[in-house]
Amino acid sequence: MHTDWDKIDKELNDGMRRIREAGLRGTNRRSFIDQRPGGNLYYRKMSKAEWNNATSNGSKNYDFSKALSYFNKPLYRLWMSTSHDKCEVFGNENAVNQEDSVIVCFRFSVSCLVKANRRLVKAHQEPGAQHDSGCIAIHREGFDQTGNMSSSGDVDRVLEKNQAYNIGITSSNQGLFQRFLEESYICQPFQANRK
Repeated sequence: MHTDWDKIDKELNDGMRRIREAGLRGTNRRSFIDQRPGGNLYYRKMSKAEWNNATSNGSKNYDFSKALSYFNKPLYRLWMSTSHDKCEVFGNENAVNQEDSVIVCFRFSVSCLVKANRRLVKAHQEPGAQHDSGCIAIHREGFDQTGNMSSSGDVDRVLEKNQAYNIGITSSNQGLFQRFLEESYICQPFQANRK
């Protein structure tokens, strides 16, 4: 499997540029950097087509298996973040344009990382993690502090400090997330903590 590092670098640089621009417009950049995980909430920016496909046109809860089967690759990761703001400033390569993107909030009944066997949660840059479809990958790329994570110690520190993070799941472990998904909805910042 070929990784297009130039494309990844461009996406990260574009995202950081949008963060800087948002800061110039008065957005509180510190809230993005310091945003703490909100319980069992995760966010994902996606195209409206992905949302419609994975929810039968928005009529029911998001079906992770539908989204992952669309890509039909065992190592494809569906990424989510504990930071709404990070999703807002970073693009989505599957959206035709920014207007085609939505941010979806996923609320789980429990922490899926706690329910997962701890050995399945691996730092995204840990040797072998990117080629292990059974692991739940975790990273902080795009955040100012503790960016790349390359060891289980990095994972432990991020979780102990309650820092925001991103997770990537595959078709091998999506069932865990589906089982504990209480609801999913297109959200706006003020709706992120709805009950």
